[in-house]
Amino acid sequence: MKHSKLNVEKLEGVVATIFEAVKKFFNYTFLYKTSFFKLLWFVEKHAKNERGNQIANLSFIHYYYGPIPKGGKNDEGIFLEYLKKRI
Repeated sequence: MKHSKLNVEKLEGVVATIFEAVKKFFNYTFLYKTSFFKLLWFVEKHAKNERGNQIANLSFIHYYYGPIPKGGKNDEGIFLEYLKKRI
């Protein structure tokens, strides 16, 4: 699935910032996929409300346990494949 105008560099920054904050404030060294997707959604939603546009331009879909980026379902999408390659 294709994200419209996905900004990969900013996405990397958002992901790094989320993990840095989770480590700093909660001393967690990992996040479950569901929690990670929810945090991404909150960040993008907050940016859109405050600045008028999203940071990385992620598109989200409604899923059973909450919002997930398009392409993030069941390890089949480009989003997770990209993140796995970067780790």
